[in-house]
Amino acid sequence: MSNPSCNVQLIDSTGRGHTIADLFQRSAPSVRDFYGPGNRSVAGERICSVPNISLSDPVSAVRFWQARARDLVFVSQSLTSTRYGNFLKTNGIPTIGPDRAATRLEASEAYTKSLLQRYNVKTARFPVFDRPESAKCYIRGLDFDVVVKADGLCEGNNSGVS
Repeated sequence: MSNPSCNVQLIDSTGRGHTIADLFQRSAPSVRDFYGPGNRSVAGERICSVPNISLSDPVSAVRFWQARARDLVFVSQSLTSTRYGNFLKTNGIPTIGPDRAATRLEASEAYTKSLLQRYNVKTARFPVFDRPESAKCYIRGLDFDVVVKADGLCEGNNSGVS
């Protein structure tokens, strides 16, 4: 029995996306990836870079889908998944990837930590600050190394923390 071919449209431009495309290739020999917008490191007989798919414009992915009839879209890029996942699903396109609610867990460290705390999931202590000066003052008073994360950086939000 022969394996039917499968065409996956992958939305990403990072190394993570390339790894996912490669995983599709190794998992199913019949899969062909259309990786958009892709990146220059993409190399593969069945991995096609699609630079005209824009991470900031999910309509570009819909147009590509409609013109080439893919089997599914896999949204990997966390910057775009809130828009892409919801937008593609609303347009009737079979899509794998986090929706707006799921993406919030990755995009907001403060939200995720408070959720973990609310449901008694063990996590490291964490203060949340609204102003960089308060955070710097707190850090200077510690006698151990810490990790500082600015909320919203995964969504491209530069909150002005320096």
